[in-house]
Amino acid sequence: MAIDDNTSYELTGSQIKDFATKIKSKADSSSLASVATSGNYNDLSNLPTPPTVNNGTLTIKQNGTTVDTFTANSSDDKTVDIQTITAETVAPAEEVGAITASVINWSSVMDKIYPIGSIYMSATLDTVAKVQEAFGGTWVAWGSGRVPVGVDTSQTEFKSAEKTGGNKTHKHGLTDGYALLVLKGNGQVRYQERSVATWTDNYYHPASGNGGSSSDSQGFGTNLAGSTDAGSSLQPYITCYMYKRTA
Repeated sequence: MAIDDNTSYELTGSQIKDFATKIKSKADSSSLASVATSGNYNDLSNLPTPPTVNNGTLTIKQNGTTVDTFTANSSDDKTVDIQTITAETVAPAEEVGAITASVINWSSVMDKIYPIGSIYMSATLDTVAKVQEAFGGTWVAWGSGRVPVGVDTSQTEFKSAEKTGGNKTHKHGLTDGYALLVLKGNGQVRYQERSVATWTDNYYHPASGNGGSSSDSQGFGTNLAGSTDAGSSLQPYITCYMYKRTA
């Protein structure tokens, strides 16, 4: 029961004594802080200083690419779904959820596969522009009408890269050779072919013999007249588009 001025009480002597003792132990209201009777937070003294909350932005990235952002003091819930990139979801310039496949540096990949100086062969990419669009870099058509051969420094024809030579057809002319037929007295017939720049008659008879023995020999040489028709020098082949990366 609260005590106020509008209430009368009847107390015994012992109760009065006990009541007086309890009253003495109570603080006088004038000695109390204002908040004790007001209950107002603003009446508190020696208040702690709350920390300052800045409006910082949290950025979430995956492999250097921003996935999402939100402010640190936002009262709203935020869920960020970071998708794992797999071989099935990655393709150049295509979106993979909130992440684009550009997180893969395709330029660096192609530099490893086709560095400058590489040769690329295709049965479908028929222009330089199509190759550059597919792989990047600078390309030129290469090897038109020719078959690649591996470098062999021990052979003059193949001693360095991109050295060209050879012909699709070949003719044999007057200075390319001659045929020599040798009739031997002992029944032998000898036929020879030689490559010479000029023609020299080849007829001979021994200065001395063996008394009628059949050991004498005569040689008859014949020169080639005119030239042969052009003949093919092509091995079996298959065509494709070839390009060389220059930058």
